[in-house]
Amino acid sequence: MTRLILALGLAVTLTGCGEDAPPTAATAPDTVTAATRLFAGTLTAGDAQFYSFTLPQDSGIFVTLASVTGTDSREATATPLGVGLGVPRGTQCVMNTRVVTAAALTPQIREYTAQGVRCVAVFDPDRLAAPVRFAVRIGYFQ
Repeated sequence: MTRLILALGLAVTLTGCGEDAPPTAATAPDTVTAATRLFAGTLTAGDAQFYSFTLPQDSGIFVTLASVTGTDSREATATPLGVGLGVPRGTQCVMNTRVVTAAALTPQIREYTAQGVRCVAVFDPDRLAAPVRFAVRIGYFQ
């Protein structure tokens, strides 16, 4: 009886062994990488500056006015500046989105836009009494 049970168990096990279909390669998920640019400079009363970059694919763009300091010290100031996102035209950045804001740790502009050349501008919203240094972080996916 024991031999019969062993023989049946072996027969069931062997019927599962055959030529299986070859394993298929797993498809890798789409890979998304983040890119970050830093735009820094000095802004004087009535001034505007911009930075152009190429967005390689449709993507969300996150613009953060991260720092505003005096030019004679490294101490942060609460001076609000204008920040905008747009498309460069000649020597200007034609902004389709703009805000006046103080420096912060979270993005002040969040926008989804098509691939192409884009620009971020920093401008004086008629509030500067003295020059300031600024730093803007630009993040997007590529």
